[in-house]
Amino acid sequence: MWYRIKRITRGWRVATVEHAPPWARRLFGRLFWYLDMLVIDHGIVRLFYVNQHRLGTQAWRSAQPSPHHIRVLKRRGLRTVINLRGERLCGAYWLEAAVCERRGIALVNFQLRSRAAPTREQIKAARELFDQIEY
Repeated sequence: MWYRIKRITRGWRVATVEHAPPWARRLFGRLFWYLDMLVIDHGIVRLFYVNQHRLGTQAWRSAQPSPHHIRVLKRRGLRTVINLRGERLCGAYWLEAAVCERRGIALVNFQLRSRAAPTREQIKAARELFDQIEY
């Protein structure tokens, strides 16, 4: 059942991005992205519960931020977003990338899986990433 739903939504996403005429993307693209984020990607929950916690003096962690969360955090000094979901074909990612670009925030895609422990290589890469990013 879930596989069918995922396949259908992927079809909508691909059609919107690759096959829709430019005028349709301009008119309906952002609306589609928001609907996709809120309904398909459970973003309606994240509008109210960000699941945000301090990691140290310079870093926070949270659930997938919505555009308005990123705008608020930018005013508080946000410089870098590390996206642990990686680049994805979905509205939440497209909105996140767009608001980061508009606000001058670095968006780093560093994909990890939530259902598996990270490998040694991933841990080493994460350490290097944390040494390089702007806090």
